[in-house]
Amino acid sequence: MSLSALLVSLALSNAAPPPEMRVAVADLDFARTEDRATFRNRLSDAAGDFCDQHRALITPSHVRAGGWCERTVSAEAVSRLPADARRELRRDGPVVRRQRPA
Repeated sequence: MSLSALLVSLALSNAAPPPEMRVAVADLDFARTEDRATFRNRLSDAAGDFCDQHRALITPSHVRAGGWCERTVSAEAVSRLPADARRELRRDGPVVRRQRPA
């Protein structure tokens, strides 16, 4: 192994894990319209706060579209919900709106 490959390997092994956004859902019943709205508000607030702090780590340098970080971390948070909660959320329309390419 070359010295540069070894240094890269060591740097990666000592790197901190990427930050993770969390949204509280234990108190929500996704069958209730009000609770789905509460989740959407929490998700939006959490994504905004998270991206204010970690945007440089999350957003690739070549991405110029505004809101990319927020959409990405929101989609990840929704994907971690149980299938029944995701199904209930879709009753109200898309949770994370994708930006159309220019």
